[in-house]
Amino acid sequence: MRRALVAPAIAVASLVATEASADEVVAEPLPVMASVEIVRGFRNVAPRAAGAIAEEEELEESDPRETQGLSVVADAEIRVSRHFRLGARVPVSAASFLFSARDEDDAASVGNFELAPQYTTDLRKGLRFACELGVAFPTATGDEFGEGAESRRHAYANLASARFRGFRDNALFASHRLGFVPMTVLELRSDDVEVDGFVKLEVLERAGGAAPSEALGRVNASAVESVFGGRVETGRRLSPYVHLGMQSWLAYTLVGEVKHPERAGVQPSAPLQIVVEPQVAMTSGHFRSMLGMLVPVGGPLGDWHYLAARFAVSLEM
Repeated sequence: MRRALVAPAIAVASLVATEASADEVVAEPLPVMASVEIVRGFRNVAPRAAGAIAEEEELEESDPRETQGLSVVADAEIRVSRHFRLGARVPVSAASFLFSARDEDDAASVGNFELAPQYTTDLRKGLRFACELGVAFPTATGDEFGEGAESRRHAYANLASARFRGFRDNALFASHRLGFVPMTVLELRSDDVEVDGFVKLEVLERAGGAAPSEALGRVNASAVESVFGGRVETGRRLSPYVHLGMQSWLAYTLVGEVKHPERAGVQPSAPLQIVVEPQVAMTSGHFRSMLGMLVPVGGPLGDWHYLAARFAVSLEM
């Protein structure tokens, strides 16, 4: 899934061997990649203060009205063979809450640990296909419907992270959910432009946790969310070190609902969310850094006054 680096030289075994040019060499990915991705959300209305729930009910004193948050996802990949890799992601969330009494509180949470075996193959020069099957284990702290206010706030921190990330990584932050995340990626690389496209599903199965009250509704045992997206970035010909890009995706709820409990007679959250993210990246050798601004286009995030910035650094070794 990660960009390959062109081999610096071609070794010739003997003078009688078939001649090979640098253009014919297939770039091999380096064996280890590590990255850290940080998303900072500037303002977000908390889950129970948005949508149909808040329209008909008064919030409890322990329910936050607004949330600002920070999420960090550490990612590592190891290449075990030419075509197979093993990836792992560890998410952490921190959030600041504003309550009805105008007091503030903070909470930090661990998300769902994910393992993802990956397969990649070069279809032709500059065109790579990749697929993976991620499994997000239900390790997230907190319970959105737990009796203790502290437990709910830990869950709210993870929920805020999912929203700040544009519903692209719900499986990493959904409390008491076991996630199965198949994904396919197509990457096109040239000196002029780099283009990526991806499709993934998040199948989220309920894994314990407290049930919401009858007034709030019920939590679906299963939820399926789809994410389709792509990215375009300037290539090395324009600048070898600085690259301008644009990324966009749409998240659509196919089955069930993981953002809110469902209640008979009450309209659920809008199933479609579109997010655009202008980016600027810097590369130097095996190191890459990127800064982006996540902007929602309509959908539930547009109604919740959402805005976030993403900063990521990666190193291939």
